[in-house]
Amino acid sequence: MTGADASPFERATTALEECLTQLEAAQEASVAVQMKKEQEAVEDLADTLAECFADGLDTPQGRFAKAVSEVSRLNKTEAKSLIARKVQEVEADDGQPLNLWVADNIEEVRVIRTTDHIQDTRYVWDFGGVTVETASGDGRRGHFGWPNFRDLVYESGGPYLDDPQPDYRDPDEWREFIVGQEEAHGVEKVSTGPRTNGVEYLKKRVRNADGFGDLEDAADMQGVFVEVNNDPPEGVEPVDTDAPEQECPEWRVDMVMLPNDWAKDAAEEYDVSVRALQNELDARGFTVEGQTSVSSQEYVGGRYDTFWTLTGDFAAPAAYQPEATKPEGQGAGSMAERDEDEAADGRDVGAIGGGDA
Repeated sequence: MTGADASPFERATTALEECLTQLEAAQEASVAVQMKKEQEAVEDLADTLAECFADGLDTPQGRFAKAVSEVSRLNKTEAKSLIARKVQEVEADDGQPLNLWVADNIEEVRVIRTTDHIQDTRYVWDFGGVTVETASGDGRRGHFGWPNFRDLVYESGGPYLDDPQPDYRDPDEWREFIVGQEEAHGVEKVSTGPRTNGVEYLKKRVRNADGFGDLEDAADMQGVFVEVNNDPPEGVEPVDTDAPEQECPEWRVDMVMLPNDWAKDAAEEYDVSVRALQNELDARGFTVEGQTSVSSQEYVGGRYDTFWTLTGDFAAPAAYQPEATKPEGQGAGSMAERDEDEAADGRDVGAIGGGDA
């Protein structure tokens, strides 16, 4: 029996037979044409099946998907997924508009920010049994576009919802609505960002290192070069500048230069780009005013090496030596004997404020 008097099962069976006939005929065509015809035939079948399921059909979807997979290039999973999507769409036609579902089910929006000055904020939308995560930034699938947000709800295990009510479909109206939901249900959480960790890594390394008044000494001794003063704050005693090894409190440091390799180690340790680390330092005010790049190449010990120059506010080394006391046998020529391959890794990383590639 066909037509309006046919039961959902009879209509589904007839649609499957027609689909299989089309799929078999498509096998005689080229691969490209075959794939196109198969897609069209299976989508037509899925449309009919979706209506049949809405009318009470209780046959497992996998039975239809298996039959399709046996005579087409689609596997059972692909066919079943297409059928399931069509069923969801039909359910949504009589379902709840997206804006109403959001308003009725939202429990909390966790706004997760980091301690990084330059950062991407994450949003975790808790709808009880469904949790959706979005992020800020260009090119992200966020919550400011309702088609994207509806897809994310479905992909996260929620229902395939109907379009928002007409008053909420305009991009500006939807944005106002979703921002209102965030403000009403938002809970801010702060976590330590990867760029912050990179900066703290460099600070710790400087604080554990020795400082030297000669750049070549700093490179030879694997320390940092510092420019120092002896103008202590009121009430603080000056440092004994005649001592071969001197105290180096933070007030004494005007500028610090550290090896480029330290910056690369920090970036690798916390999975950020060197450029991102540089921009974070700049955002925190640790780069020298007037310099377009945090890094520079300096000629020391018979070769060029790259160093990062930061303000004295960044960190102070453990101690300061105007001239290094070197172990016996280590002289000024030791830098020139290093592997020349390091030079290729020590180039200027670029100007402050560039993209975070």
